[in-house]
Amino acid sequence: MPKLRPLQDYILIKPIERQLSETLLVITALTDQGTWGAFGDVVAVGPGKRSKKGKIIPVGSKVGDRVLYGGAGLGCIKFPKVVEDGQEYLIIQDADVCFVDERTQ
Repeated sequence: MPKLRPLQDYILIKPIERQLSETLLVITALTDQGTWGAFGDVVAVGPGKRSKKGKIIPVGSKVGDRVLYGGAGLGCIKFPKVVEDGQEYLIIQDADVCFVDERTQ
């Protein structure tokens, strides 16, 4: 488990390799990895972003969720990477998460 704590609406993602047997890949199976999004496991989430009135708007995913997050086709080209103990993690914002795979819950 990384010792990083995201702030605001940032999420720390552990990227996973896409498996063609997953049903969700019908959407992206014909595109190359990273173009239309990729799957990852949420490792840490920030508390959320503050609204103009000062209220915290919570992040839509939680630790342990498997998510599809943006790629070049969704307006995001690259995400910042962090390497800790040989494991690569990505730092993304809540808005870059397309959906949560609830079958992994």
